[in-house]
Amino acid sequence: MPPPLFPRLQTSPPTRTEVATGVPAAAQDRPKPRRVVRWIMTNPQHLAAADAAELKEIRMACPHLDAAARHVHDFAEMLHHLRGDQLPDWMERVLADDLPALHSLVSGLRRDFDAVTAGLSTPCSFGQIEGHVTRVKLIKRNGLRPSQPRPPTPTRTPGPMTLRHHKIPDRVEKRERSHAAARSSARSPEAGRPTAHGTP
Repeated sequence: MPPPLFPRLQTSPPTRTEVATGVPAAAQDRPKPRRVVRWIMTNPQHLAAADAAELKEIRMACPHLDAAARHVHDFAEMLHHLRGDQLPDWMERVLADDLPALHSLVSGLRRDFDAVTAGLSTPCSFGQIEGHVTRVKLIKRNGLRPSQPRPPTPTRTPGPMTLRHHKIPDRVEKRERSHAAARSSARSPEAGRPTAHGTP
């Protein structure tokens, strides 16, 4: 009788985590692609020992990922040490490997080869200026172009309620005039004297 293909599944029941997520424990222990990308983009001197060991195992298991990590490291060294003269050799090494994503990057670098070479050879950088320009553009876009446009204000036709409201200022004005006359008569010294009819 041949040995079972999945002895663990036949000898031991799944764990609670496997039942809850539906993913085997072996697959849960694998690092996510975003974490692997962060390991590749990090300086090897600043990488933790456990992360460096795991990245080494991943690179040994995947030749394409190993080649991509090697090209990323070479480009970082070229950028850090301002060796723009090594860019043509780096581009040729990238094209020699089967990495379509990096091939498109090389095509973009060739379209603006002189500017990229100058950027890799001179110590000056416009990164801070470009950052401020991007921030100003973002503020301007958020102020002038809101994410959700406001709906148009509906027009209201004049109705009975609107016509009746036009009479309210007249009544308010008459009431104010009567109150003002009462106040002025109360201040007058002749307000308390009796009149011909016997009323004050």
